[in-house]
Amino acid sequence: WTSDAALWARLATIACLVLFAAVYMWGYLGTSWTHVARRPVAVIVVLAVLAALSYPVAGLNGPLTCLIFIMSYSIWAFPYRVSMGIATAALAVMLLVVFTSGEAAQWWFLAALAVILGIGLTVARTAAESGERHQETEKQLVMAQERERVGRDVHDLLGHTLTAITVKAELAEKLVDADPARARAELAEIQALSREAITEVRHTVGSLRARRLDSEIAGATAALND
Repeated sequence: WTSDAALWARLATIACLVLFAAVYMWGYLGTSWTHVARRPVAVIVVLAVLAALSYPVAGLNGPLTCLIFIMSYSIWAFPYRVSMGIATAALAVMLLVVFTSGEAAQWWFLAALAVILGIGLTVARTAAESGERHQETEKQLVMAQERERVGRDVHDLLGHTLTAITVKAELAEKLVDADPARARAELAEIQALSREAITEVRHTVGSLRARRLDSEIAGATAALND
C-alpha cells in the first residue's frame, strides 16, 4: 500500500494477496496425501500465479513470502516424495532469488524462515504419517484378534453342539423301533440344540458386525467422497 505504484495497481495487488490467502486455506479442505489429486495441483498453480502477480508492486517481499506458504502447502497436499520434490523446488527457487538479487542481506531472514519451517513441517508430516500407520496396524491387529475370537467361539460352540446332535441322532436311530416315544424326545432335543446353535452363531456374527459399524460407515463415506 505504501509503494509508489498507481492506486489501481496497489488495490489489485492487495486483492491478489487476499485471494492467495483464501485459495491457500481452501486448498486444505478435503486434502489427502495418499495420492496426487487435481485439486491440490490446481491450488499450487493458482498460488504460484498470484505470487508472481504481486511482484510488480510488492517487489520480492510478495513472491518470496508467498513461496513459504506454497512450500508449506505442498508438504501436506501430496504423497511424501511428490511433496518433498515440490517443497525442495520452492525452497531452491527462493534461495536462488535471494542470493542472486544482490539483496541477500535484506531477504536472508525469509530464506532462513523457509528452511526452518520446511524442516519442521517435514518432521511433523513424517510423524503424522507414522501415527497413521501405527493406528492402521493397531486396527489390523484388533481385527485379527476379533476374527480369532469369533473363530474360536464358533468352533467351540459348533463342536460341542454337533457332537451332542450326533450322539442324540445315533441314540434316536437305535430307539426308533424299541422306544418310539424316547426316540421322538431325542429328536425334539436335536431340534432344540440346532435352534440354539443357530441363535448363538447369529449372535456371535451380529456382535462382530456391530463393533465394525463405525469403520464400515467411515469406509463408505471415503468411497463416496472419492
